[in-house]
Amino acid sequence: MVKERLLDVCKYSLLLLVLLYLIFFVIPTGGSARAFAEVSEPIAMRARKERLELVSPQGFQQAYGIHQDDLEGVMLYASEFRFSVEEVLLIQVYTLNQVDEVRNMIEHRITKRLQEFGNYLPEQAAFLEEARIIVRGTYIFLAIGPNAEEFITIFLKSL
Repeated sequence: MVKERLLDVCKYSLLLLVLLYLIFFVIPTGGSARAFAEVSEPIAMRARKERLELVSPQGFQQAYGIHQDDLEGVMLYASEFRFSVEEVLLIQVYTLNQVDEVRNMIEHRITKRLQEFGNYLPEQAAFLEEARIIVRGTYIFLAIGPNAEEFITIFLKSL
């Protein structure tokens, strides 16, 4: 009788641990079944309202060192002003295996720009220090600038 109760306690404890794992680690990083166009459109609409310009595929590759053909989808909006770091980036990778590599490239660019802007434009450097990278499944999202939180909300709602 005691053995059976002990087994029941172990079973339920293990089940609870699995549920907690799912709640805290799997669900928040889950992706979306929505197409790239559906996810990107609300972000693009808001970026245009903020007078951010769509960056060409060549400009994206030059900035991040990633070729657009290696990705499922990419959209980069940036400030038209040379001395502004304001930027909104949405990437969809083909597989989850690409996520870390792409995220590292994004973090490298942020670090590089922080070094460039840190000495002479501290207000822009502050935006870079507060840059947010969010990964949801195969989607990677970056927001830099005064409206970063608003863009993040739009991104999360679009999933």
